[in-house]
Amino acid sequence: MPSDASVREKPAPLDKLQKINPTLLTMMIGTFAYGLVGEIVILLFLRRLSGVSLGWWIGVALSILGEAHMYWSLDMALGLGEKGATKKLVLHNTVRYLVFVGVTFLLMATDIANPVACVFGILGMKAGAYLEPVLEKLYTKKFQKHKEVEPYDTGNSAV
Repeated sequence: MPSDASVREKPAPLDKLQKINPTLLTMMIGTFAYGLVGEIVILLFLRRLSGVSLGWWIGVALSILGEAHMYWSLDMALGLGEKGATKKLVLHNTVRYLVFVGVTFLLMATDIANPVACVFGILGMKAGAYLEPVLEKLYTKKFQKHKEVEPYDTGNSAV
């Protein structure tokens, strides 16, 4: 029988979410919310739902993956010098955009999904960035309890 020290507990799924950078997580949630709103618009106003909807969600998924890749590449570049960081960031930005363009051209060539909807889904990265401060403020207001801040005693009181 193994000793207690050798037995490791499997981390709960929520533990993994707590390890994600909170700003990145909020940005991804904003991008997903953008995806949901866009899907509602697609369902209400468009006729060819399947191709447009699939293209939309491919774009939103690329956007969320692009946000994670951007965070990872920025975090990795912080440990490098100025020239090394610049080279790595340019390389990773180029790779990210080539993936976006490659998937869009693949959709154009195969007619699996609507490439225009995919491009609008990729723009969810911008929507997530713009929604992040708003969602952060809502989260803080809803779930964070504000503590009363004690006034700083300078020792110059006249009492």
